[in-house]
Formats: sequence, structure tokens, C-alpha cells
Amino acid sequence: MMERDELRGVSLKESAEADKSVDGAAVAEATQGVTCVSTDARGSSNTPRPSSFNTCIDYLKVRFDWMYMDGNKEFDELFKILMIDPVKRENKAGSNGYEIMMVFDEGLVLQIGGEHTKNALGNNTTLLEMQGKACRLFEDRICSGFPFEVEEDLEMRAIRSGWLRLLEKLAEMQCHCTRIDLPTDDMTGIIPFEELRSKIAERQYTSNMRAFALDDQLPKSADTARVRHSKNAGYTATLGSRDTVQLCIYNKLAERMRHGGTLNVSFWIRYEVRYYHRNAERAFNGLINAYEQGTENEFIVGCLANCISFKEKRDADGHNMSRVKVWQKWLDFIQDVKAQEISKRTHLIPTVESNAQWIMKEGCKIFAILAAINPERFDDMYHYIVQNGAGLLGQDELNRINNYLDSKGKEKFKDLYSLYNFVMSRPGVTDAHGDDLFQLFWGTGMKLGSARYISLPGVENIDISEDDLEEDKSQKK
Repeated sequence: MMERDELRGVSLKESAEADKSVDGAAVAEATQGVTCVSTDARGSSNTPRPSSFNTCIDYLKVRFDWMYMDGNKEFDELFKILMIDPVKRENKAGSNGYEIMMVFDEGLVLQIGGEHTKNALGNNTTLLEMQGKACRLFEDRICSGFPFEVEEDLEMRAIRSGWLRLLEKLAEMQCHCTRIDLPTDDMTGIIPFEELRSKIAERQYTSNMRAFALDDQLPKSADTARVRHSKNAGYTATLGSRDTVQLCIYNKLAERMRHGGTLNVSFWIRYEVRYYHRNAERAFNGLINAYEQGTENEFIVGCLANCISFKEKRDADGHNMSRVKVWQKWLDFIQDVKAQEISKRTHLIPTVESNAQWIMKEGCKIFAILAAINPERFDDMYHYIVQNGAGLLGQDELNRINNYLDSKGKEKFKDLYSLYNFVMSRPGVTDAHGDDLFQLFWGTGMKLGSARYISLPGVENIDISEDDLEEDKSQKK
């Protein structure tokens, strides 16, 4: 029996055996209102089917900042979308610092517990992992939920809708994606394997990833991706690192043949982009947007296009590879899909929106804690934070704020001085807040009378001295 990723876009086979605890009603609900036809082998309904590539999600790992417990409403809804019965599981010893691993299906696990798996706030966490097998079984459960045989287009609509519901639910649960693998498959041979092999060996490409490893154990005369059923007959080229992003190009056909079975395809090269940590977060969010727009296929290929670009043979003048024309067969394969700049070596330029999203993901619990420890002083604490933040505003912040205001058609600040005065003029910001907040935010080790300075370009330094603080205390009383 073949896995769905083995023949996606080629033929459909009987579903893999898996938990059938959720019936076809869930599938009907998943497809209700879906009008576009797109999934791993398609674009949106108004986009022609790609003639050269197939895509899918082949690995997903996310972390939640709380520990799963039986009966949790959020996870029960997640299990319903995954179409699994949480009671039917096997508990095993955890890995990577977690104490308990709950196995729900092949490659589908939750991990909880462990002193070294707590987050920065000391809270227990939960890790959800879907390996490639689990991703395909998830799709099979969706398709096997139909009470009758359906056409391929309807299956693909259901699969696409199922992934969208799953990703949106994970985002609603405020997950942190730590790894996601997005492969693009060439099952047509539009890029001949021997030519690809030569391009990689001779470094006839440009890439934003420096690290490179090659494991080429195929005979020199291998002119197709089809190889003998042999343990060592394989090909893998890897760029990048597991800290940020990797591109792994390998002979998927040889891999499947090593595991046995009969395939009705004669060519299968996989270009797998693997995102980690912060890049995984960005790719996860971008993928949700793409699914919502029906452009997930183009998004995944765009991730590949951003990682590597194969070039024509360097001319005799020895021009830098970045100036060499892009290989026409590569252009034919990716079909001029726009590159998705998920990963960059340089630091990302923050925006007002990214700042706000960071606060929501990383700081919202801290604000809730502050509200709980001293609710009657919460407004004072907020104003105190803004008061201190105003003194840290610089030219970068001014540019960021003005860019945002300009995008909304609002008036921009003339200079840093006007920005500072505006923030400080907000009601409550200049109020005296007392030594309890000073010690809460600056630490008990700092002397109350320590002078602090706020420096602004072109603005005279403001000295907040011990006398000023004492005066503020008396005014507050």
C-alpha cells in the first residue's frame, strides 16, 4: 500500500489504516462553503494546475505554553480536527527533556512534563509533533470519511480545507511553531536528474545558505532517478543549518524503494525546505495566509525559490554566479513563482505590527501577572512603563512610527523631540509613581536615589535625581 505523498497528483489508492473515530460528518463540515480547488497538487480554482511540481506539508512541530491535560477543551477541538480519539493512545517515556510522550498515531505525538521544558516564565509546555507519516494519515482520514467514492477534486478540496482548519486552530491556541517542512516534488523529470546532479556538484547555483553537504552514492552513469533496490543507492544534497533553514534535495524514489513496495512513477526528486525556530514561526504564519487565499501551492514553491536558484553554465569570462542567467529548465519548473523571503541572514527590520505581535505572543501574560499582583496600581504600572520607554525612543523608532502613520494616511511626527513630547503628554504618563514601582521594575538592588538620564538628539538631557523622586513621592501622597 502506498502513502499519499508517493502518488499525489498521479493516482489515488485505498486509505492507510488509521483511527476512524470521527465519521464523515466532520469531512462534510470541513468542505462546507469551500469554493476553491487547491491542495498539495493544485493551486487555487482560478489558477491552472501546475504541470511540473507537487507540494505538501511533510513535518510540523509546535509548542504550547501550557501543559495538556485530559478534558482540555482547546485540545479536544484540536483532536476533532485531526480526527483522532485521544483515549486511544500509548503513553511512553518522553524525549528532548519531556517526561511523557503520548502516541496517538504513527508519527503523531504529544509530549508533556519535564523541568527543562518550561518556558521563560516557568510554565509547563506541550509539544505537538506531526511527522511525514502523520501528515499523510491525517489526509487519508479526511478522505476515508466520505461514505461513498468521490472524485479526486472533491478529495483535494477536503484535504485543503482540513489543513486550513488545523493550522487556524493551532494559531488560535497561540502555538509557537518550531519546525515545519515544506517540500516541492518533481515527478515529471522536467529537470533531468543527471543535469541537476551536475549543477549541484559544480556549484552552478546561488543560495542564501552557506553550509553545504553532499551524499552522492549513485553510479556515475545514473541518468534517471530510478535506481536498484539497494541500501546505498541514494542521493542527497543539503544546504543550510538546523538553526535557521535547510534545503534538502534528495532522491525520493530511491528512498521509497528502499522501504519496499511498488511505485507507478519512474521519476521523483524532492526539494524539501525545512524551517526552524523563528523562521518556522514566519513560515507557519505565511502558510496560513496562503491557505486562506488559496495560494498555498505557490507559497511553498516560493519558499524553494527563495532558497536556491540554479544558473546556466558560467561563461568563459568567469562572471560572478549571481550575474549568470537563471537556468531555463529551473524557470520552467518553478513557473516564475514569486520567492517567499522567509529566512534572511540579516536581522529582520521590525515594524509597528511586528512589535505589537511580539507583545501579544511574549508579553501578554506578563501584563496579566502585573494586573493580578496589584490591580489597583495597574494603570500606574502601564503609565510608568510608557514613561520609561519614552526616554528610549530614537531615530529608528521615529522612522518606524512615521512609516506606520504614513501607511494609515495620518500625520507624521516632525522630529524626535515632538514624538517624545507627544508621548509624555498622554494622561497619567508624567504622574509620580512612587518607589514601589521603581523597585518592582528596576530591582531592589538599585538605590532609589540613583540618577537616571534620558538622552534625546538635540534635546537637553533630563536628570531625574533623588530630590525629584522625593518631590514626586510627596506629590503622590
